[in-house]
Amino acid sequence: MPKRKKQSRRPNLPATTNLRPRLDRLFHAAADPDADDAVLLSRLDTINQGVSADNLIPILLTARLHAPASVHTRLDAVLTDWLQRREALSRLEHLVRTGALDDEQQIQALTWLEATGYDVGATRAELAQSSFYRAFMHANRMQGTVTVFFYSDRKRTRVEALGFLLDYQPPWEGAIKDVTHYTRRPPEQAVTAFLDFWQNGMRMPPGEQMQEISDQEAKTVLLQALHQNRALSIRLHKDFGPIRDRFLRHILTLPDGPETPRLTVEELDALQTQGTSSESLQANEQTSGYRIRLEDGQEIRMLRPPDDE
Repeated sequence: MPKRKKQSRRPNLPATTNLRPRLDRLFHAAADPDADDAVLLSRLDTINQGVSADNLIPILLTARLHAPASVHTRLDAVLTDWLQRREALSRLEHLVRTGALDDEQQIQALTWLEATGYDVGATRAELAQSSFYRAFMHANRMQGTVTVFFYSDRKRTRVEALGFLLDYQPPWEGAIKDVTHYTRRPPEQAVTAFLDFWQNGMRMPPGEQMQEISDQEAKTVLLQALHQNRALSIRLHKDFGPIRDRFLRHILTLPDGPETPRLTVEELDALQTQGTSSESLQANEQTSGYRIRLEDGQEIRMLRPPDDE
């Protein structure tokens, strides 16, 4: 009896297999100025055939985020056009609202929705306010600190906090000097310990106390400080890297106030790689002294900070 030939079986792979590398290649090809947008749209149809919008969109967002910076503007225009043609924008908004996207994806998704005419202001505020707990600030003519507490679990039984040290003297001029991450604790316990540390442990001068501020005020002060980092070409402290995603999700998405400046994710990321490092400026202060501006505008150097006197 003749033996049957073995049938070659191809594995039944999901439609999303190899989707990301294929999108990466397509997005790199978009850097060619001669590439036609109609061709890009057609290739997108081919690459994503058979993939549902809910499975496709997170991969599409990630591929866009990792595409060469030189093609970001073009890709945003092409991809939002393509999503509109596929009537997938409602699914994009659904994924944002349900928390199905990670921090970077969520920010990019809101940018796309806003560019296509969606009013995302309420969505941004809703997402941030759902995690926002409380914020505090203290400032004098020398330095300031802003700390934002946010829920770290859906049941709202724990909070984390991000703290930012601002310096109002040269060469900082209000830029962010250092950052701190406060790990999970029960909400009231975390705030009590925090306030006790600053008001008692740090021996605040008489009449000075931590002041509670709104979510809009916290975002405004921090983005204004980041604009100072950018204007003065001061790179963010290396400790910002580990808290970047938390900043994107819990602070950058807070509602804007009337004086809140705009700051894109790309601009924020540039502040982590460009300019004079915060660490080198602080080291210089330790060795050469602190610069202080007097009321008449004159600058002097002090060999140690006023708090150590």
